[in-house]
Amino acid sequence: MLCERLARSLRIPDIVLFLLLGMIARPVLWQMLGIAPSSLAIRVGLLLGAAILVFEGGHAVDRSALAEVYVGATLLATLGVFLSFAVVAVSAHLAFGLSWPVAALCGAILAATDPASVAPLLEDVRVVARLQDLLLLESAANDATSAALAVSLQGGIAAP
Repeated sequence: MLCERLARSLRIPDIVLFLLLGMIARPVLWQMLGIAPSSLAIRVGLLLGAAILVFEGGHAVDRSALAEVYVGATLLATLGVFLSFAVVAVSAHLAFGLSWPVAALCGAILAATDPASVAPLLEDVRVVARLQDLLLLESAANDATSAALAVSLQGGIAAP
């Protein structure tokens, strides 16, 4: 609640403060608890957290509106992810000098949007209900495309 109030007073989305808090608190908590970043507990926690986020995102979509926005959301969740992937990969390579494989992996990881971050933004910005449904469905569906792309690239990078 404190982050939400602070975000409202700063006029920024609360997800930004939650992300910053997580980035700051994570290493401190891991060290205090004596948990290695590669431990089974962290992997299970991340897996459960991802499952909860995907469930919550799907729960936020108006099921009666799916038929109206299905085609647009599918196009955005596939072609849109590949376009975002390409733009981020080229930008990461040119701006930061990353190798192409690493830049491509960054592009794949950053191409996805998540309903947990899109939904609060849509609450702050007034949009037509159909567009809101389209964006929520697309943000829930594009995780799979982005994850498949990232895992494929990671496998290609790790292969000898």
